[in-house]
Amino acid sequence: MKSYEVQIWEIGKRADRKARPWRVRWAVSGQRFEDMFRTKALAHSFRAELVQAANAGEPFDPATGRPVSEARTKNPTTWYAHSRAYVEMKWPRAAAKTRRSIVEALTSITVTLTRPTKRGRPTDALLREALYLYGLNPRRWSDEIPAEDAAALAWLETASLPVVELDSPAMVRRVLDSLCVRLDGKPAAASTVQRKRATFYNVLGYAVELELVASNPVDRVQWTAPEVAQSIDRRVVANSPRCWRR
Repeated sequence: MKSYEVQIWEIGKRADRKARPWRVRWAVSGQRFEDMFRTKALAHSFRAELVQAANAGEPFDPATGRPVSEARTKNPTTWYAHSRAYVEMKWPRAAAKTRRSIVEALTSITVTLTRPTKRGRPTDALLREALYLYGLNPRRWSDEIPAEDAAALAWLETASLPVVELDSPAMVRRVLDSLCVRLDGKPAAASTVQRKRATFYNVLGYAVELELVASNPVDRVQWTAPEVAQSIDRRVVANSPRCWRR
């Protein structure tokens, strides 16, 4: 729930408080809030942030009293966790071919959206295998995962970037550019790039629906997939015969 009905009072000082005497009071949809600060400067800074958000027309959360954008930037949901939520939502109504297409695209994207400096990174081949077979395949979430794949997924859980970091044109462009290259380094087929871009766009659209980002960041990037000759995009993991036994 959001509200644009915000009232912010002047800073006050409570004589009965020694540690944090400076008070900022405000109300959202009639619900009153206050926060205490050690110095007047800190109180002024916080009040200025509230005023700036209100003047910019940002919605506030009546439950917390804070601008919705503030809560969004503090959301720790990772791309990997959000991708699992997306496939879980899509799975029941998706045909087998669509399921494979979604998981293949998200496997490529999820490997890209990791912290490059995170220690203990498994090989890309292992990350792709673990994601495709187990991490992004709801039909196998209850299976016992081999130790090597389980370790790769455990690494991903801590190394996956937060979804909010995709609210950046540079990060979105990095993902889109990665979709244009096959595992062997050659250009991917145009149809493959378009299909994976569509999945990327839809998953980000679901992030907007869940209020993890304000709007779909792909819309803010002027990017066109390079025109390449149509070719078969063969991926070792995607074509593994043990991927979709069930």
